[in-house]
Amino acid sequence: MLDKRCYSCKLTKLVTEFYKNKSTSDGYQGSCKTCKSTEVTAFKAANRETVRQGQRRAYLELSPEKKAARLSKQKLWRANNQDKVIANRKKCVKPQVIKPVFNPLLSMPVMR
Repeated sequence: MLDKRCYSCKLTKLVTEFYKNKSTSDGYQGSCKTCKSTEVTAFKAANRETVRQGQRRAYLELSPEKKAARLSKQKLWRANNQDKVIANRKKCVKPQVIKPVFNPLLSMPVMR
């Protein structure tokens, strides 16, 4: 079997376009990788809080050794990718707005 029909988009595609699934008769998911990705993205957008709760619960259930290993891996990545870290910080930081402040001793506002 080299071809399979996706039940979502109704297109016939190669089996390499499908994720494997041992519980099905042919060993592949019913929807192709593209459709599955779209489905997962839509689900995560619609159920954002539920997904975040699941992620939090999974993190809290990690053993202390796995948490330490994860943190050390993150620190190593940050050390090796300083340019990406700095670029991401620049995207996240809001620019400060300079507001004029009125000084009663001066006849005009002072920029701070």
